[in-house]
Amino acid sequence: MPEFRMSLPVTSGYKDINSDMQMAPIDRQKANNYLERSQVEFDETVTALNNDKCLLYLRLFSTESLDFVKSACRADMKKKINYVVDISFTKHGTVHEAQCECGAGEGPFGHCKHIRTVLYACLIFVKTGDVKVESSCTEQLQAFIEPRSIPGPL
Repeated sequence: MPEFRMSLPVTSGYKDINSDMQMAPIDRQKANNYLERSQVEFDETVTALNNDKCLLYLRLFSTESLDFVKSACRADMKKKINYVVDISFTKHGTVHEAQCECGAGEGPFGHCKHIRTVLYACLIFVKTGDVKVESSCTEQLQAFIEPRSIPGPL
């Protein structure tokens, strides 16, 4: 049986998600409906991955009928391995398809913890406008080392 591959837009068309963007109105009930197919749910592992900023990026591409989300999620045990996750949503906010590069994430109805983490991040974004992704080295201002003060008179 051939491996499933989602039909995806060109990668260069995706834009990093920020608070000014609009995404399909996914909510907890619609996400749970998708997860129930595979008898999985949002658990402590998923919330921990999200809170630990295991997503390297979260990007969006919109068409007339679907919103495509692309992300990279760190592997739980091996920090140097990243899995690319793709999820498509209808404009009504239901999950259309999802896939991940890991073994359990094969689409069209992938259900691995990486897909669930990206789905959870999308829920949080739609609800609050907040995105938890890994900070890049240029996001923090450089903290320069201050020279030690020398005690005593000079």
